[in-house]
Amino acid sequence: MTTTTGSSRSSMLIELGPDFAGWDAASFWRDLKFDVEHRETFGRLSIVGDERWEEWVAKASDLLFDAEIRFFGPDELA
Repeated sequence: MTTTTGSSRSSMLIELGPDFAGWDAASFWRDLKFDVEHRETFGRLSIVGDERWEEWVAKASDLLFDAEIRFFGPDELA
């Protein structure tokens, strides 16, 4: 996690690996608690994953975070 220049909010990179198939109940709950606790922490989110997840993850993240959110395909990860 890196701090955004000139801001007290941080940036976060989320990588959904090629074998990512979704969350089980325990993992979903853990991630949801983290998201709620850190709603105001992040100013920018970058999500990398298969395009099949783009719409779902972007909509969910948009509801949970007041942040700039961008989705990238796996081939765009440098």
